[in-house]
Amino acid sequence: MATTAEHDSRLIAPHRVVAPATGRESAVVSCWAALGACFVLFFVYLMARWVLSGEFRSVPSGATPIPGWMSVTVVAVQAIGVVAFVGVMYGIVVRPWRSDGHLSWDGLFALAAGTLWWQDMLLNYGQATALYNTHLLNFGPWVRLIPR
Repeated sequence: MATTAEHDSRLIAPHRVVAPATGRESAVVSCWAALGACFVLFFVYLMARWVLSGEFRSVPSGATPIPGWMSVTVVAVQAIGVVAFVGVMYGIVVRPWRSDGHLSWDGLFALAAGTLWWQDMLLNYGQATALYNTHLLNFGPWVRLIPR
């Protein structure tokens, strides 16, 4: 019968040695990285242009008021969402990074997914398709500032 130490050592997978990328693989990875960098730069450009344009202000709500319970729910969902986001990012990104000394695959994926939110409103590039409720925290539309 195996001892506890022998049993535990079989459960922990040894670190795999990864062969260096070949020239072709390295070129493909570099192309994808360059494309990602272009999207991040475009995002930074759009956000800076939006904040500096004077369009960075709250959009007023319409004439019809919303019920009090809905107003409370909107504020609560936003507050709970921020707390949940910070908790999940801590659990997926920060804690494994601090314990292992490097970002995990899940942490990298969570950070990458966090850069996608701004693309939601690209649906509205040609015509209005998706809208946000103006009772949510809002600073106005930025989609109009995309170069045409």
